[in-house]
Amino acid sequence: GLGLNVGNINVAPVIGAGIKDQFVTEGYPFEFTIPEDAFVDRNPEDLLSFTASSGDGTSLPAWLAFDTSTGTFTGTPSQNDIGVADVRIVAEDNAGLSVSDMFRIEVKFANDAPQINQPLANQSLTENTPFSFRLPTDSFTDPDFPFGDRLDYAATQTDGASLPDWLIFDNSSLMFSGMPRDIASNNTFGVMVTATDITGLSTSNTFQMVSRSRAVRSRIHSGWQSGLPEILTEMDSMILL
Repeated sequence: GLGLNVGNINVAPVIGAGIKDQFVTEGYPFEFTIPEDAFVDRNPEDLLSFTASSGDGTSLPAWLAFDTSTGTFTGTPSQNDIGVADVRIVAEDNAGLSVSDMFRIEVKFANDAPQINQPLANQSLTENTPFSFRLPTDSFTDPDFPFGDRLDYAATQTDGASLPDWLIFDNSSLMFSGMPRDIASNNTFGVMVTATDITGLSTSNTFQMVSRSRAVRSRIHSGWQSGLPEILTEMDSMILL
């Protein structure tokens, strides 16, 4: 101990420099040793021993361990541990006299990227027929939703190009809508939806559209075959977009 030798009179330890609050990010290991100057004992022959508990006297959080022989805290908090934990340290001398100090360990959340919650179903559409499709609200998820995270959405073609002119995506209602026209095999595309959180982390999900051209009726006439019945030809080709 440090300080004045007062003979055979034992003096209780006192708080010295104290213990500063600590910080750790969820998912990362934490290690902290009580500083040598945190407590002072004026009896040189005294050795201090330490015990630790939560601020209210209950056990430490499950993720946090304390080694009484080294005065060291260790542990790795999870997302469920995010928040502030009050810790009480009791320093006790050889004669059982003690003093306590409090400090806080704040567990901060580490932002996680959004995740695909379920695949997006392919969609079918018919040329010259209004099309609409609402993105399911549970298509994506984010582990940080409980901590105020939110997602913004954008849609492009799978190659990163803009959606075709006829197709509109409303990122507030999550609705795709439009009137597909002049669908041809050289106008095929897939759709990529990207969900981005408030820190800029993102993930993407894709789906395809299958279009079906309407039946085209053509009347074949011939001057000398005017009595023949009308011939209907149906363009029923499936075009994968």
